[in-house]
Amino acid sequence: MNIQVQAPFQVNEPLQTLIEERLNKLQKFFDRITTAEVYLRLDGHQPLLARDKTVEIQLHVPRQVLYAKENSDSFEKSLAIATDKMKRQILKYKKRAS
Repeated sequence: MNIQVQAPFQVNEPLQTLIEERLNKLQKFFDRITTAEVYLRLDGHQPLLARDKTVEIQLHVPRQVLYAKENSDSFEKSLAIATDKMKRQILKYKKRAS
């Protein structure tokens, strides 16, 4: 799976590693994920003081794109919740496709 991370700031190594680990775990539920796009965003009027950290995930699977979005006070929490949402979507998709 090809993982692309996009953010309007420099993503530090621990966060990059966490993103890759969480997304690679999704492959054990469905091994035909081709690409994962992760968008990190700071919401709020003052980006440096932003409390809301948003993670959006798009997974490209055969004939469809799955999408999950979550925001919280840290990227780690947002990522955990968004990947859980994505796991449920993958299982639904897999059930429909078979």
